[in-house]
Amino acid sequence: MTTLLGPTDTPVETTMPHVGGATVLGLRRAALIELALFFAVALAIDVFLLGGTRFAGVAPHPFWLAVLLLTAQYGTNEGLVAAAASTLALRVGNVPAQTIGQDFYGWLLDLSLQPILWFAAAVILGELVDRRRRMAIRLDGELAAARQRERVIADAFDQMSRLKENLEARVAGQLKTVLTTYNAARSIEKFDTGEVLVGVSDLVKSILNPEKFSLFLLNKQHLEAAANVGWAADDHYAREFDANSILFRSVVAGRKLLSAIDPIDERLLSGEGVLAGPLLAVDTGEIVGMLKVERLGFLDLNPTSVQNFQLLCDWIGTAFANARRFEDSQEQGGAFSIARNMLSATLFERQRGLMLALARRVGFDLTALYLRIEGDGVLDADSVAAFTRSVATAAQSLLRATDLVFERREDGWHYALLLPKMRGETAAPVVERLTKAVEDLLEAAHLPGRVRHLVEELHRADG
Repeated sequence: MTTLLGPTDTPVETTMPHVGGATVLGLRRAALIELALFFAVALAIDVFLLGGTRFAGVAPHPFWLAVLLLTAQYGTNEGLVAAAASTLALRVGNVPAQTIGQDFYGWLLDLSLQPILWFAAAVILGELVDRRRRMAIRLDGELAAARQRERVIADAFDQMSRLKENLEARVAGQLKTVLTTYNAARSIEKFDTGEVLVGVSDLVKSILNPEKFSLFLLNKQHLEAAANVGWAADDHYAREFDANSILFRSVVAGRKLLSAIDPIDERLLSGEGVLAGPLLAVDTGEIVGMLKVERLGFLDLNPTSVQNFQLLCDWIGTAFANARRFEDSQEQGGAFSIARNMLSATLFERQRGLMLALARRVGFDLTALYLRIEGDGVLDADSVAAFTRSVATAAQSLLRATDLVFERREDGWHYALLLPKMRGETAAPVVERLTKAVEDLLEAAHLPGRVRHLVEELHRADG
């Protein structure tokens, strides 16, 4: 029996069952019965078939079978008993006489050699068996401890599951969950100010759930309405606030968050809403506008919602400022458009020359692919943007990371791709899959267009 302590300090008892069941004087009863039956059969065969010679001249001696089997099955003790029984069955009434030319020690050796081998085999093999049994007992104890730990963990998991279910039941009707906030926040983490403004509506609704709200952007010394949600035709809220207005001086100049809960703030709001706060870029301190809530449910206007409103103002202000800075850098640099996931057309010729020089120096294939999308009628800006997104999406899914995609060019081809380590004939199936993918994307966007392409092999590694 082995006693172990589990993770809750509860004793865990494990017992390795004895092979053969019940014991007599520490020996398995089954082993004694098997030993008696073996010698009854063996001695009967010897008496009736071999004339009582105790299997003289038979090699190996049949009694080895009893010693080895019982030792391997039950261990050292039973093996020694089998060796003793084999010795008695061999020598009782069958002790050979000492011959004339044989000294005493030689006679004694002949007499005891076989029993000594039996006892030695019983000890060696039995210890090996006992060691394996002890190892099995230890492993059984470790398994029991592991099962105990598993039960404890399972109970803890069940308890945590019940707690989770209770918490889910408590927050099931609430809109301000972490998941909804995260999904809504992703809608404003964009590189385009227009996309940020589009995502503001979902973010504000998921956190505050207002009936009416509006967003104003700072344009020099004016706050101009950029978006309003829930406004009705008979609403007379102001769409612009100049530097002399109370809201401008309080929110922009004073950087103050106004809440109708406070009587002073309510007078400053002047009936324009229940909450108003500056859109502040946290990292730079820049104010980009104002967020204003005109109508909010009675139970939704509380200190927690005011704190969430402050968080919203900082969040939206930071996202909008980052997007605007990115757009400014794009206009100045113009090297890469993350929004379109393409390199600028002005970079193509330079990159083409560098890649060609590198291909000649290092020795790899280089191929250029030119694409032109032919649509019906005159292409407007929205159609060109849709074409660009389709090409970028198809290229990202089908091409390698080392392939370069460039924006619209001015020589009749809208897009150019540099394909290093690819020959013209190798590029053919790639081009076919790419053009089909672009056309499928255009068709899904209800913008039918035909893709024309030109493959230009710039360099072959073999000359």
